[in-house]
Amino acid sequence: MTGKVTMDLKDAAELIYWARRYCDGRSTYAPSSFNNTLKRIRAENESVIMADTFDHTLKDGGLHWPFAQDGMYNAQSGAFDATK
Repeated sequence: MTGKVTMDLKDAAELIYWARRYCDGRSTYAPSSFNNTLKRIRAENESVIMADTFDHTLKDGGLHWPFAQDGMYNAQSGAFDATK
């Protein structure tokens, strides 16, 4: 699928916020998929970066923000690091 969409910044930020909360801590491909999509969005949209807000409820108190982290992430070995 290709193309561009025009969206209200507040709506985009809200979707990112809830999608990250859904993906964070899941032991599936969801965190990595979300992170890859977020990287593309942020690379093309400076305003989304500014509208995105820190969320302390994420895994490890938001340590990996703005990304979602895999639920099986191991800080000592680096295994299952969805932010890479």
